[in-house]
Amino acid sequence: RTKFQHLSGTRGSLDFVETPSHLLEHFVWDERTLSQHLAKNRDGAPIPPDVLASLVQSRNAFRHVEMQNQVVLSMFDQHVFSAPPTKGSDSTSTQTLWKSLHEQANVPLARGTHHYTSVGHLITYGAGYYGYLFAQTFADNIWKHLFEKSPFDRSSGEALWKKMLQHGGSRDPGIILEDILEDKTA
Repeated sequence: RTKFQHLSGTRGSLDFVETPSHLLEHFVWDERTLSQHLAKNRDGAPIPPDVLASLVQSRNAFRHVEMQNQVVLSMFDQHVFSAPPTKGSDSTSTQTLWKSLHEQANVPLARGTHHYTSVGHLITYGAGYYGYLFAQTFADNIWKHLFEKSPFDRSSGEALWKKMLQHGGSRDPGIILEDILEDKTA
């Protein structure tokens, strides 16, 4: 719905671009929506409610470790894409930096690996990876405001479409959040 191709889809502010993706994760992990998608097991019987509840709870089993890992990735991204070292200054290898950040954050490190080379967003989001964490917060707030009580509420879905999704990257994320959360401090 945007007027310009370069402002459609995921071509938006790095601080906000992952918000729809994180919001959809809330739907995927909600018992009410899961029960619709996992309606029957192999023998045709409905998935027992206790199994569904256990599955939903498992989402948070290592969430704190994942959050710490995202912080390390964000800090790594900021260091790597900051100003280059000046001639004669002490520069650090990416491997040394990676190890140091893990130690600072108390995040386990698989020694001898170069995990950061497999995180494509570190290249495509250059100095903007922190937006991944921002987007989680934005999505959490949108979920709580629009869908937590009822993920199937049509008026909430229409509000999401009209106030956020249809704009792609053509609207300021701050205005989108104020509008969708009905809060000028958003």
